[in-house]
Amino acid sequence: MKPEFIGSLVIGLTALIGLISALNNYVGKPVNELNSSIKALNVRIENLATDVSAVECAVKEQEAHDRASHSRMWDKHNQHDDRLNDHEKRITHLEHNKGGKNDEN
Repeated sequence: MKPEFIGSLVIGLTALIGLISALNNYVGKPVNELNSSIKALNVRIENLATDVSAVECAVKEQEAHDRASHSRMWDKHNQHDDRLNDHEKRITHLEHNKGGKNDEN
């Protein structure tokens, strides 16, 4: 082998190694940083999904409680309405009987 060929080969290999090193610095680092950012984002999304699930459960429990509470309130309202109607009938009946006795006297 000629010394010029070996020199060219060494220079070529050095340039190739330099190119690979430069590509690693300019492409590899940002890709690695992007991967770590994506991992951190995935962790945050998983935490957010857990929080959303907890909120959904709490909302369902609150809705069930509200339905039961509203049901009790409407039952009480209906009882009061029935009682008021009963009083109204009794008052009307008393007024009617009182008015009829006054006509006879």
